[in-house]
Parts: sequence; structure tokens; C-alpha cells
Amino acid sequence: MSEEIVEKNKSEVDLGEDHYAQHLADVNEDNEVLSTGDIRNSKGVLLVKKGARIDNRAVKKIVQHKLTRPLEDQIAINDSIDNKKLLDHSNSLLDKYHDIQTIISDNEMNKEVNNVILGCSIPTIIFQNLTVLSHQQEDVFEKSVFSAVFAAMLAIQLRLPVNEQQNVYLATLVHDLGLLRISPDILNKKEQLSSEEWRAIQSHVVIGELMFKSIKGIPSSVSRAVLEHHERCDGTGYPAGKNESGLETFGQIVGLADSIQAIRVNQFEKKGLNLANATPYLQLNSTTFFHSVYRAAHMLVKNSTLQPATHIPGNKHSRLALDLLGKTEGLKNIIAPLRSSHDIMEALKARKRGGAVIRISSRLIERISSSGIFSKELTEWIKSVEKESAPGKSDLAELTYTNLMLNELTWQLESVRKNLGEYVDHECVDKDNENYAVLQENLEKMANCLTVLK
Repeated sequence: MSEEIVEKNKSEVDLGEDHYAQHLADVNEDNEVLSTGDIRNSKGVLLVKKGARIDNRAVKKIVQHKLTRPLEDQIAINDSIDNKKLLDHSNSLLDKYHDIQTIISDNEMNKEVNNVILGCSIPTIIFQNLTVLSHQQEDVFEKSVFSAVFAAMLAIQLRLPVNEQQNVYLATLVHDLGLLRISPDILNKKEQLSSEEWRAIQSHVVIGELMFKSIKGIPSSVSRAVLEHHERCDGTGYPAGKNESGLETFGQIVGLADSIQAIRVNQFEKKGLNLANATPYLQLNSTTFFHSVYRAAHMLVKNSTLQPATHIPGNKHSRLALDLLGKTEGLKNIIAPLRSSHDIMEALKARKRGGAVIRISSRLIERISSSGIFSKELTEWIKSVEKESAPGKSDLAELTYTNLMLNELTWQLESVRKNLGEYVDHECVDKDNENYAVLQENLEKMANCLTVLK
């Protein structure tokens, strides 16, 4: 979707006020939520008196009317989150994820990170939204706090002015608040999402931007960072599919911090790995985000005493080695359809989504070719480790590194396949052309290869 279309569609975005109102009623069951004044509809009819609790009965009235002012401007939440509580939440996470604390301490950032959290100027309405998030979507709240701490670390490493460090922290802290305006039925759905449902979830970035633009005291750089935190330099992100020239640093910091959180918590935690194991991810994404932001993350880890963990229990190294051999074969088979698709779209001078596919496929072909993943030496080494009864620590570390690199390559190849599919379905005009048939065939080949890789 182009930037022009995104701007045009903003007026049509459902801000999800009804969903937020229901969240307030749910919070009210355990934590008092009161109206700060008479709540009236657009015709002046009284709906809820000043000082009344925002319970299910009140919400039932409210959602049937258009209000004179947004509901969140007319309520107060008891025991709301503040800067001190945010620091407490952050410290609890650092106690849980010792590797992050190690990186902060080794880079001598403890005082600076604390000052960013305590010194950040956060409007009351944002504290209220964060309080609701902590009650209703606890995992998203924890994700936001974790990401915000890491974003502050990146901002400090980049030597941004203190006020910009605080703005980066704030943008990351609130980057997913738009999810409170999305239907819980969609967010909690276990089955595969429809295209419409997926677009609804993606709209959280636009909802967030519109929310923060309307709040006095929120810098425009914060609302823009929220809008752009899923954009990528290669044009594969959303909502507008911008490339590097159209992006700003804050959104890139939020995006990388968000990705690091997902890797550390969703992937590494159950495997006993730490952020030093994120090196393959950072290397393979050095051009996905601004290079300066990638470099800051790389240096944070490099300047610490943190060492990559190897979590291969018992004799599982043999199974992992065999899996790696299978994955390298799968990668060999995917190169041909990937290169073919790249060359066809380059000849067609594909733009928009097709242009993004050209850029990322070109980068991936180069990365895979230069990685040595197909070398005879690597294959023979993996085979030798597979046969050993008790491999050394360095061999286990190398196996872990290779596996993480292949996992990230697989994820990126899946992204290419999805973007290629989008191009074929929506941008490839001549369906009777021979190139269209070849691209369809390449998509099928890539899907089969990725099934093996996964």
C-alpha cells in the first residue's frame, strides 16, 4: 500500500472506541475507573454522571452514542501506572532477563537508562492507556516495557540528546497501544487470520499515530515512529511499504527493539539462549534497518562480557547436525527459483511490492552465496560433529550459530515468497504472459523448499 493510499485511508480507520470502552469496564471490576465529569452525547444528553464508575452498564449506554469528547479524556483510573512503576516493571524484567542487565552494566548505562525512564514526560492519558494495557493484554504490556528499555539503550549508544532518548523510549513504550482498539476476537483468534482480519491488526500502527497526534504534549516524532515501526528499509514493511529514504531513525529504533524482544522472549527463552546468540539475526538484518541502528545493537552486545549460550541437551547434537544438512540442501534448491523470479521482475522493471522483492531477493542471494553455507568444508564438518559422541564446546557453539543463521534465512525467504505472492496476485497485470506462469511455478517450488527448511 502506497504512502498516498495510507494517508487517504486514515479518515476511514475505525478507532475502536467501543473496544476501548469495554476494556475500561473490565479494568473497573478490579481497579476503580471513574468519570471525571458528566459524559454527554453529541446532542448534550447526559449518559454518565460525574464520579460514576465506568462499568458494563455505563459502557452499554456510551457505545450507543457519539460523544462530545473521546471517552479516554473523561475518565480517571485508580492506581494508574506512573514513571516510578514503569521503572519497577523494567527492573523486574531485568531480573528475569539477566543478559539485558549484563549488557546495560557492561556498557555503563544503568544510570542513563534509569534517568530516561524516570525523566520521560508522559501525559496522564498515556499512563491510563498503559494501565489498561497492563490489565487487559499483560503480555503486550511486558513486551512494550522490554522493548522500551532496549530502545533506550540503542538511543544512548547512538548518543542522541537526552530529550530524544526519552522520546524514543516513549514511542517504544506506546507503539502497540493501538491494539487496545482492535477486536479481541481477532487478536485472540487461534485459527489462521483472513486477509481482512490481518489488515485490522496491521491498522494498529495507524490507530496509534492518530491517537498520539491528538494528545497535547506528544512530539510528532513519537507519533511518526509509532506509524513506521513495522516499516523496513527494503520496502517489505507496512503500512506504506516505504523504503529507507522515506523513513526516520526513531521508527527504526522502535522496530529493531521490537524485533529483538520477540527473538529474546519468544525464541531464545525456551532454548536457554541469550542476546549474544542474536548475532546471526543482526548480521542478516544489517540492511533491513538503518545501518546506524543495526550497528548500535551490534556494539551493545560486542562491548559486553556476554557470551553465546549453547543449549543442545544430551546427545541431541546428532539430530541437530542432520537437520542442518537437510536445511542446507533445501537452501540449494530454493536458489534457482529465487534467482529466476528476481531476474524476471528486474526485466519487467517491477515497482511497489515487486521492487521490494527485487531488493530483498538480490540481498538474500548474495548473503547465501557468500555465507559459505554450501561449502564442502562446512558439510564435512557437520557430518563429523554428527558422528561424535561428545563434541567440544566450540563445536556446539558453531552448531548453534549455524542453526540460528539458517532459521533467520528461512524466515527471510518466507518473507520473499509472501511478497512475491502479493506481487503476482495484485501487481502482475498480464496473467496470460509466460512470465506469470514461471513466477507461479517458482512460488510453488519455493513453498515446497521452505516446507523442508521448516
